[in-house]
Formats: sequence, structure tokens, C-alpha cells
Amino acid sequence: GLDEKAKELYEGTDKCIVFSPGASIFATIGYLMDWAPFYRACVSDQPLIKAFVEHLTDFYVKLCEAAMKKFGKFVQVVMISDDLTYQQGLLVRKSIIRDLFMPSYKKIIDAIKSNSDAKVLFHICGSSYLVHDLLIEVGVDAVHPVQVSAEGMDDTASLKKEWGDKLVFWGGGIDTQHVLPFGTPEEVRREVRRRILDLAPGGGYIFGNVHNIQRGVPPENIVAFFEEAIKWRDYPIKVDELAKEI
Repeated sequence: GLDEKAKELYEGTDKCIVFSPGASIFATIGYLMDWAPFYRACVSDQPLIKAFVEHLTDFYVKLCEAAMKKFGKFVQVVMISDDLTYQQGLLVRKSIIRDLFMPSYKKIIDAIKSNSDAKVLFHICGSSYLVHDLLIEVGVDAVHPVQVSAEGMDDTASLKKEWGDKLVFWGGGIDTQHVLPFGTPEEVRREVRRRILDLAPGGGYIFGNVHNIQRGVPPENIVAFFEEAIKWRDYPIKVDELAKEI
């Protein structure tokens, strides 16, 4: 029934239609093996990891090909989810990510793009900037959630300057670990303005909170977050006015 649902949404709404097959390779192997043995095997038993990767890749390529042939014309974005980084850096060496996992993502993304006009969004928590170059090489169009509280991610102006002509940033609108739950409404508004000023000019930005809004967040902070985003969302971005409000 996904094809009927996609067609209904495409024809009946003005929303962006996102299909999420998951297509997780790295994390799925970690769950299957347990994390400590998985991390060790990434170094000491790479043939085993490659066997897992090949089987998962074959599955996800077939899944994405079938899905896109069936309803790809109604879908604008396909989301792949795999956390390759965490709050302080890479989960494994970059060479391991490049050699063992990136060829798999490329095959999956090729299967998506050869059977649709959809853009590919890659969900990756943590210090994702460390692998932006690898993601771009395999065909990723956008990254989510732009975890601004992770190491190397707070300087969103620099992220935009370095990668903004190649990647869409989806998220990054508020630090949901510190500012949204523990800041004042004015602090929330100030950060929203800063992130829009950093990431939105010139396009290539989809505003949103980082991760999900957790329980315990003051309702007035949630209201301030959305009100401020709505106030400044229209293009062209009012850069001069925003700069005065930071």
C-alpha cells in the first residue's frame, strides 16, 4: 500500500514526501555482532565485516530498486540512516569508514537515483563534518540532524562556508541538549536567529531542531523556538536584521 499512500500524499498535499528504508549498514552490523566485537572486527577481521556488508548491501539495493520503481515518482527524498560519528568524533578510523562502508552506500544511492529523481538525505549524529567529504563522494545530497552540540559542529557558519555549496543542512536549528531544555526563551530565540543567519542565506537549508524534543523541555521554550523560526523563515533571508539581533 505504500505506492497508493505516496500517490495520495503527492497529489493531495504540498509537502515534501520522504521515504525511509533505513538502509543502515554500520549500525546494523553493530547490533548483530554486539558493539565491542564489531569494533574489534573492523580492525582484526575485515573479511567478516565485508561479508556482512555485502549481504546487507544486496538486500538494501533490491529494496530501494523495487520501492523506487513502484513509487519513486511520488517521492522527493530518500533517507538513509547510519551514525558513523558520535559526540566527540569518529566511531572508527576514517579509512575503515571509507574502505569498508562507503562503497556500500554508493551502491544503495545509485539504486535510488537510477530509478527516481529523489534526493538522498543521510541521517548521521555527532561530529558528522568529519565524513562530509566521503558522503558527498558517494552521492549524498543532504545531512541531518546537524548536531550543533557535538565536537566541531557548533561553528555552523564555517560548516556552511565549507560544505554549503555541496550539501543541504537539515536540522541544526537549536541545541536540544542544553539550550532548548535549560535555556531561557530569549536564549532559545537568540540561538534560532544565529543558526538561521549561519545556515540559511543562499538556500540549501531546511530548518529543524537537532534530534527529537525530549520530555521535560519547558513549553515556553518550544513555543519560542517555533515562533522565532517562523518570524525569519522567508527568503530572501534578512541577513542584516538578523545580524543585529544575535
